[in-house]
Amino acid sequence: MRISSVAFTMGLTLMISVGGCVPHADISDSASRPVVSDGVIDLSGTAGPVPLFGSWAFWPGRFVDPRSTPDGAARFERFPASWTSYGSDTLSPYGIGSYALRVVGLDPSRAYAITLPGYSSAVRLFVDGIEVDRHGNPAESGDGETVVWDTSVTDLPLDGARETTLVLHISNFHDRFPASTVPMLIGPAEAVRARAALTRVSMIIPFGAILAMGAYFIALYAFHRKEHPCLWLGLLCVVFALRIVCYDEFILADIIPIVPALVMFRIGYLTFALAVICFVGFVRTLYPSVTSHIATRVVMAGAAAYALLNLFAPIRLFTDLLVPFQVFTLASALYIVVVVAVAAARRLEGAILFCAGFAVFFAIIFRDILIANRAMDGLFLSHYGILGIIFAMGLIEVRHFTGTFNTLDAATRTLKQTNDALARFVPNDFLRYLGRESIADVNLGDNILKDMCVMFVHLGIDAPMQEAEERLNLLEAFNETLQHVNPIILEHDGFVDKYLTEGVMALFPDDPCRVIHCALEIGRAVAAYNDRTAAAGRPPIRFAAGIHRGSLMLGTIGEAERMDGTVISDVVNMASRLERYAVERGLSVLVSADTAARIGPESPCSLSSLGEVRLRGKERAVTVFEAVLV
Repeated sequence: MRISSVAFTMGLTLMISVGGCVPHADISDSASRPVVSDGVIDLSGTAGPVPLFGSWAFWPGRFVDPRSTPDGAARFERFPASWTSYGSDTLSPYGIGSYALRVVGLDPSRAYAITLPGYSSAVRLFVDGIEVDRHGNPAESGDGETVVWDTSVTDLPLDGARETTLVLHISNFHDRFPASTVPMLIGPAEAVRARAALTRVSMIIPFGAILAMGAYFIALYAFHRKEHPCLWLGLLCVVFALRIVCYDEFILADIIPIVPALVMFRIGYLTFALAVICFVGFVRTLYPSVTSHIATRVVMAGAAAYALLNLFAPIRLFTDLLVPFQVFTLASALYIVVVVAVAAARRLEGAILFCAGFAVFFAIIFRDILIANRAMDGLFLSHYGILGIIFAMGLIEVRHFTGTFNTLDAATRTLKQTNDALARFVPNDFLRYLGRESIADVNLGDNILKDMCVMFVHLGIDAPMQEAEERLNLLEAFNETLQHVNPIILEHDGFVDKYLTEGVMALFPDDPCRVIHCALEIGRAVAAYNDRTAAAGRPPIRFAAGIHRGSLMLGTIGEAERMDGTVISDVVNMASRLERYAVERGLSVLVSADTAARIGPESPCSLSSLGEVRLRGKERAVTVFEAVLV
């Protein structure tokens, strides 16, 4: 179990890491690649996809003629970017705008394609005045605008042209940041499609791996309900898996095509708030001794309030509140830093490892916040940032479970040793007759009425016991004899109920002939033992046995804190009187008349009648039989 847990965590982490190694269409592929300058980019000599990043022609507040070219533009701005990030003047995030770019240096023998990445705004793409792709429906007001989150690859209708002009119409009436942070790609059609496929795979792999890890940790919690950190970690993985499919490649639209873009938009924002709740919940349950209950409630309440806004409030409201919530999140993260630092100072389990993972996580989340606020460009990498924290959290949980399993193994071994030791005092056969699997299941008053045979065996030693050494020698001789007697009783389906001062009391199923054979075999074993020890001058063991059968009650007596197993029946008294009479008369194995009556004529048992005898404590004489040693 411990090895499989570690292997599972490491394996999935490796899968995510491999997914993270798949190249993305970003702007840092190569410093030597051409960039857009004053609305123009030259692709001469390029063989692969080129990101269209740089200064595009820009017309704020209007949709220009799709046949417009950068030559007539009065303004050039960085794109992709939000037009609210332009420093030349203050533009409202809500409105419309147009961008244009002329691409020169095309190879007329090649087929070209272009990617249109996912936009949080509505966008329409024109090539030489012809509309070739759109995401949603750009409009001059919010009433006419529709948004469709998607990514696409479109073939360019160039017909062997050496240059072309791209025009974008963008409208934004719901997001505080218009347009996109991801650049469009242009290049040979096959290369562009291959890059798009790799980018998509780079999202699908971490989605599946993180979701599987979430299911794994939630399953651990399902089987171990006290492991609340597993629940929070599993939920955090699920939240980040959901976040992956709602951003960049918008895989959720492929999984559930009917999901509206604005619903996916809300879900994307919702994952941010839910991640804060799950993360704080994990830390709280992992280090309860160093976290503030009040601070945890405040953070969770703030994140829950923002989550409710994501679900029910107008989109403009919760997007405008994104920056304040991000500040709130950073403050919460600093609180977590303090908590983990205190845990590390106190040398709590996994605190140092958690610090390392959290540092990676915090750095990438901070980067994504900058991208979300258009302070820098690039792809969201929070789903890769989660690697650091999940890896650390996973190792902490696996190590914790390893310790738990080790403790459980030790407890199991101790319990087995205890059960084995108790079985020496309370026979398992006694429990079985009571219908109990373990001594822990036995209750005061448990009982059962059953027909059984009772045999008292006398193992007397005539020896002085004045000195301590003499008493010790006697005890050793008695125990040594029992080592030969007990296996014989077990072999004949009996069990020792009690050890007596000079012998044992044993119980058997209601099969008198089998009990008589057991007694005779014990007599032979004692005789053989006496022969072996006589040369050493040790006193002989005097053997005798009394056997009776009938109904008896097996049960427990005592009180709740101290109980014992016992047999209640006159059958026990009769067997004891027979054994005592045999000792007094120097006989071997005595059997009651009731017992002898159940031995059939074809039975191999041979009995001789001693007639009626008066046993001590009995008012009436009873008929007794003797089984003679052969």
